Amino acid sequence: MKVDYPSRSSAVIKEAYYRTPSTTDFNGVFEGKYIDFEAKETENRTAFPLKNVHLHQVEHMSKVVKQQGISFLLVRFSTVDRYFYLPFDQLKEYWDRMLAGGRKSIALAEFEEHAIEIIPKYAPRIDYLKIVNDLHA
Repeated sequence: MKVDYPSRSSAVIKEAYYRTPSTTDFNGVFEGKYIDFEAKETENRTAFPLKNVHLHQVEHMSKVVKQQGISFLLVRFSTVDRYFYLPFDQLKEYWDRMLAGGRKSIALAEFEEHAIEIIPKYAPRIDYLKIVNDLHA
């Protein structure tokens, strides 16, 4: 933490960091269901590097699912402007594959086959709640 002390009574925090890793980007309740997800982006045209997801996030998402919550990854391939909703169970398969010595990324073709593409609209721009509702109604 960096703090400036211009005077005894007016300390200003200039920079601060968490000591322990956080959980995920977003969480809340929708239609009585707890949802918890991480939003990521890659400039890679053909794959999403799993190094963009952290172990503590995967562990947290796993706990959410074990408690009957809904957890997923939203991924934007920024170079090609494509968005995907990847359910946690599918993310976990790719994560476990990486830990077993396999591929360290998820191919765009795998997103096309196992995720749900979200076509951006005017409002809401990325309608992930429609997918949550459709999958978990």
